[in-house]
Amino acid sequence: MADAGTLTIAGTGPLDLAALEINGVTVPIAWDTTKAWQTALPPLPPTERLVVIALDARGQPLSGARQEIDLTAEPRLQMRSDGTELVFEYPVLRSGRYELQWTSSLETPNWQAVVSPTATLGTLSVRVPPPSSTAFYRILEP
Repeated sequence: MADAGTLTIAGTGPLDLAALEINGVTVPIAWDTTKAWQTALPPLPPTERLVVIALDARGQPLSGARQEIDLTAEPRLQMRSDGTELVFEYPVLRSGRYELQWTSSLETPNWQAVVSPTATLGTLSVRVPPPSSTAFYRILEP
């Protein structure tokens, strides 16, 4: 990671590679060696897929140099206590009905619904009473 706003990516390729087009944004590359390059990817709008096209110095696509990449980063369910309730927060990437579930054992799980809120893009925030015994939580997406 370069900073909170950019991501450094690196790879190998032919020397006529001059830039990458990523979801319509052209990004120049810098060669580290005669085979290895790197670039800093600027912030892009939220997406679930990157379409990467290798470009030559004239901005033309290189033959066979198009790749589609599905992003598989899993959102993380976060929990905190405000003293009287547990507060769960979850990044919402797809609008719909979510379901917060709990179980008392991961060895023999018996998942039970706690709440099933509908959420739109942003952050889902759910408040529930604390359990009286050990509990494990998960969230199911639409």
